[in-house]
Amino acid sequence: MKAVLKALLLFFLPGQYAAQVLEPRLVRTIPSVPEATVQYDSGYKARPGEVSYIVALDFVGIHSVWFCAGSIIANRWIVTVASCTNAARLVKISYSAANREEPHFQMRVSSNCFYAHPDFDKSYRNDIALIKTPYVEYTNGVLAVPLPHSSSMFKNAWAFSAGWGQHRGSNETKNFLHVLQIEVLRNKDCIELGYGNRFRSKMLCGRLPNRETSCHLDSGSPMELQVNATLIAIASFGNQYGCKSNTPLGYTRITSYMHWMNSVMNGS
Repeated sequence: MKAVLKALLLFFLPGQYAAQVLEPRLVRTIPSVPEATVQYDSGYKARPGEVSYIVALDFVGIHSVWFCAGSIIANRWIVTVASCTNAARLVKISYSAANREEPHFQMRVSSNCFYAHPDFDKSYRNDIALIKTPYVEYTNGVLAVPLPHSSSMFKNAWAFSAGWGQHRGSNETKNFLHVLQIEVLRNKDCIELGYGNRFRSKMLCGRLPNRETSCHLDSGSPMELQVNATLIAIASFGNQYGCKSNTPLGYTRITSYMHWMNSVMNGS
């Protein structure tokens, strides 16, 4: 009887997700909250040029449009998630867009310049893609983010992320980039907290501290190591409990794809 009561408590008490199954959902489609109750108090509004490598990505498909984030990794290359480029016909890229309505410049790129990982699937494995662009000159507000040189797991590290928070189902337009702090957890934590064997070794487990909202993150939002400003992951999926549930998020682990990224950039 005690075991049954404990199971019921774990199921019904808010914030207790360890006894439940977390079902992966695209970051851009995880449930938000009713607009009347939205309080975007986590993190802070980015200053112009502060996150100089992040770009806003407006994708166009055959029947729909969607929003994601990406990171500049070279003069001609942006990295994002394959779940963003999948089914897209073109993308409008906004550079240095701390305010999305006032980017420094924009360009449009068609899908023949999208390079999604060939083994990407609907379970979010290998959720990574590269976008090739015309040559972009670096300025104070437009710079590439360094890529990792080690195969560290980064567990228990602290990182920064950033995003605009364009979630499907919300009519609110969020034009201003926000910077958030992220705690890197062990992959084992994401497995035990409900993702189970859906969580793979090439993924990275991250969570915002102190029940802060993750509503500002987008699919493809970068995770930048706090100590040496290195891109270590990109936001891939949340879960059915929504962006204010304080459950962990799944990221694509950059160190697992360095060889693939180099081969695409050098061979395309």
